[in-house]
Amino acid sequence: MIEQARLSALHSLNILDSDPEPFFDALTRAARSAAEMPIALISLVDEGRQWFKAQTGLEDVRETQRDISFCTWAILSEEIFEVEDASIDPTFCKNPLVLGAPHVRHYVGAPIQVTGGHRVGTLCLLSQTPGKLTPSQRAVLQCLAEAAAVGMEQRAQMLDRVSDATRLHGDLQKSQTLLEQTNAVAKVGGWELNVDTNELEWTQQTRLIHGVTYASPSLESALSFYPESAQGPIQSALASCADHGTPIDLTVPSTKADGERIWVHVVGQPSSRPWHASHRGGSRRLASALRQRRVGAERIEIPSAVSAQYGFDLHAHP
Repeated sequence: MIEQARLSALHSLNILDSDPEPFFDALTRAARSAAEMPIALISLVDEGRQWFKAQTGLEDVRETQRDISFCTWAILSEEIFEVEDASIDPTFCKNPLVLGAPHVRHYVGAPIQVTGGHRVGTLCLLSQTPGKLTPSQRAVLQCLAEAAAVGMEQRAQMLDRVSDATRLHGDLQKSQTLLEQTNAVAKVGGWELNVDTNELEWTQQTRLIHGVTYASPSLESALSFYPESAQGPIQSALASCADHGTPIDLTVPSTKADGERIWVHVVGQPSSRPWHASHRGGSRRLASALRQRRVGAERIEIPSAVSAQYGFDLHAHP
């Protein structure tokens, strides 16, 4: 076993110096009960120390020096390492852990072997009296050590997924910020409408375009920004797009909250993006983006899209 590769495998688990966890604590309790020995530890052998991920019967001790540890010897083999009486063992009889607290006599260590054959530590047991495990006790200890290895690797995989999700969330936030900044400069806003529930969402820029400060209006309130003569064509266009995928392309007058009159050009086409998790299973979504510009003495706002069960990508005219 190449030591540098073993240490790399240990460090890749991201488990050193982590908080106690019930799963690993339970493994030590099970090992102590099966072996009928007072102290059980999950020991990870680092470069200059052995650090205890879990411990039962040896409280308030989180690590010891590697050069005096029994576990350094236990990880040299795939087999369970047992010292029946350390006080008379030539390798350990002068060890500080034998001569002083915790006065080890009987030691048993089952290597924790992860993918690649790297033995990163042990599930070990200590006693102040000499002894020897039975074959059945050794078999149980071996199974518990294997469970510890699987638990460590699954834990590392979970942490990797969390890290990836956090990174992706950060990237998404950066993209969203850039989009919002771009939309602010271009005066482009957006909205989404769940056709089945009439739940409506407006972006910040859409609120600015319409001169309002509240989060999102109801569909009825949103339509009130348009004269009655425009509400019918808008609703028909949305329904046709949602039901049949018919592209939307219409220009209608609108009035901002402060009374300023504007024109709105609505352009939409179906998209595949779903509403959100709570609306899966057929909910239809309509989405749009608003673009604002001056044409003569009037401003034109261009919502760009509509969607149904799929969603809509909107394309704004320049």
